[in-house]
Amino acid sequence: MNRKNLLLPAATAAALMLAAIAHGERPKLDVKPEQLDCFQPILKCVDRPLKSELDFLAGQTRLRLTLPKASLEPRWGTSLPAGKIEGEWILFVTLQPRMSVKDGQILHEASMDLLRAEGKRGITSLDNPLRRLIIGEYCYSLSYPSYLPTEEKELQVIREFVEQLSVECKLVDDTDPRQMMQKLILDP
Repeated sequence: MNRKNLLLPAATAAALMLAAIAHGERPKLDVKPEQLDCFQPILKCVDRPLKSELDFLAGQTRLRLTLPKASLEPRWGTSLPAGKIEGEWILFVTLQPRMSVKDGQILHEASMDLLRAEGKRGITSLDNPLRRLIIGEYCYSLSYPSYLPTEEKELQVIREFVEQLSVECKLVDDTDPRQMMQKLILDP
């Protein structure tokens, strides 16, 4: 095959990728979350109208949970402009390596020391290994959703998910995850 025959497909693929990035879209994995055993413990806590799909970013496969067409307000600490918007509520669940409490404490303290050394006072590590959820043999981290639904019906869907998930899991240090999940997912 000569180089001219390869040039057009490569240029087309690059143009499609740039167009997707320009529109804020990334190529999606051609795999359904239900096909992966590692996300089954989370999916069994997901009820309608929450939707799930896989998302691939920076070498990590994440479960993307969404509540479509929700009335949303920005949460504290997001620096987003105040006011209601219509859109998707999004929570990412990322599969993480399982570690001991001791290892989690060491990594958390080291990351906090690094933040302080960089002069970022008042910032807490969002990826605190001690806040990871354990369900069976799997370990997960949860994102901090930037928005919170304002309608009671939509909030109830998320509350039920948090309640079901908190029954199924524990934190790395074997403590009850309800308080952490409340703060991370539901508090304004």
